[in-house]
Amino acid sequence: APPCLSAACDWASARLSAAVDPFAQPCDYFLFTCGANNVTADNRGHPQNRSGRSTLEDAPRGGGAGGRRGSLLQNLRQILAALQNTRTFYSSCLDTGSVETAGVEPFLSLIQEQLGGWAVSGQWVRPEFNSTLGVLMRDYATFPFFRVYVDTDPEDVHGLSKRYIQIDQPDLLIPIEWNNETKRSQVETQTLRPFLSTCQRYLTLLGAPDDKSLHHVGHFLSLSSELAVAASPPRYRLSKGQLYQRMSIRDLQLQAPDIDWLGCLQTTFEPLNITEDDQVFVHNLPFMVNMSLIVRKWKNKPENSNDPLQTFMVLNLLHTMMPALDSRFPRWQRCVTETEKGFSPVLTHLLSQGAAHREAQEIIQDIFSAFLSVTPRLLGNRLLFPMGLFVPPLFHPTYPAMNYGVVGFLVAKDLLHLLLPNGGCVWTHYLTVTDRAGGAGGGGGAALTAAQQQELWVQYTALQTALQAYQLNLETRPEDTSISGLSYTRLFLSSFSQMNCDSDPHHESMPLQPSFLITVFCAGSDLCPSDLRCPRN
Repeated sequence: APPCLSAACDWASARLSAAVDPFAQPCDYFLFTCGANNVTADNRGHPQNRSGRSTLEDAPRGGGAGGRRGSLLQNLRQILAALQNTRTFYSSCLDTGSVETAGVEPFLSLIQEQLGGWAVSGQWVRPEFNSTLGVLMRDYATFPFFRVYVDTDPEDVHGLSKRYIQIDQPDLLIPIEWNNETKRSQVETQTLRPFLSTCQRYLTLLGAPDDKSLHHVGHFLSLSSELAVAASPPRYRLSKGQLYQRMSIRDLQLQAPDIDWLGCLQTTFEPLNITEDDQVFVHNLPFMVNMSLIVRKWKNKPENSNDPLQTFMVLNLLHTMMPALDSRFPRWQRCVTETEKGFSPVLTHLLSQGAAHREAQEIIQDIFSAFLSVTPRLLGNRLLFPMGLFVPPLFHPTYPAMNYGVVGFLVAKDLLHLLLPNGGCVWTHYLTVTDRAGGAGGGGGAALTAAQQQELWVQYTALQTALQAYQLNLETRPEDTSISGLSYTRLFLSSFSQMNCDSDPHHESMPLQPSFLITVFCAGSDLCPSDLRCPRN
């Protein structure tokens, strides 16, 4: 196999070179075991050097336990930094003193400097519609004409949890009701009157002259009402099959051409590479079509030199920014909600960015295939594995052989513990195999408890299953590389031997080092690169 030259592979190579090689020293498992009390050993069962430090800790920086600890600590620092930012945001939301001092000036400056102003203030440059819309979506989580978020495909029967952009109708600011007889949304005049007076008061607080505020609010209500009539509740859209309509961004552009869909989505999800061929889920295509026509109509009205579309977007931004304004604008106790909305995606991303999800999913799927597609359920309909399992140096997308030797083994072992088979007859076979390996089983088998016998069977079977899964992976991805010049099988088994006794919740039931299983495995297989028999003494 060609050598892997990535930084991650260099770390993995250092880890391998600093640990005991089961093929160079195949009999060490007799001296150092997971539960040994009579041997001076570190927590991996490896002998310590004269300085008292384990040989693994002497590995170059980035390799071995130190490298893994460094990776986890770096990830933890980022998470804690994000948590601190979250606390700061929440505290500032509650800091009404600073808000009262600043007043509305920060909001007015934002409109003028970042959005090109608006007609209400009398100072504006008539900014480009789609450009302003993209900025509102990206920087202020404000969605005046349609709502955008990310979620999974509900019909994903394979459970791959691939995430897609979802495009839904917006949360309109005006109160609307659904008419079951006409099957249309409608606006009640009596509910609009208090909303109208509130909007006028807000415009006055923002510095709009009283004689002009009614004009701008009128356009805002007219545009809002047209959009409201095109909207419909989820239960109605579900009955019409209008939820989760999969389509490409190109097709959506053809259906609703007055929105620059690709540009707005690229701006919102920058720096992700989004193309017009990407698939999205649309939750009310008829609304999107009508909304596009409404935008076109209001763009082309000759009397609308004051650009009501811009005013509509700014008033939607005002609704988003309300918690940051002074007490004249109701804060609505939204600090917790806004903090969660703003920072939950960031924290989720930081928690998961260290895990190579596609490669982890491949390992799990291959392990399932090795069990005749048995899919256990531990938490609801999901099997939970900690994300700490999928970070370097034990796991990395550039060395599948090591991934399967460690993570693949752990996944297979956890599945076997869910199944909890009766290993009695297998233990008889196991003793026979160990006797052929050089008498390792001998009379010691009788001293093992039933739990220890079962754990031996579970770990041995998990090792076989993980190797079978890795061989399946090689058939579909033969481009796997080598580390330290080792063959695929030797790299797989060598990485398995690096298992940490303390990290295994079942280690108390495992009386032998993981490397002992390699000797037993190689005694009954022609896949191993060398003979691992030990002398009887």
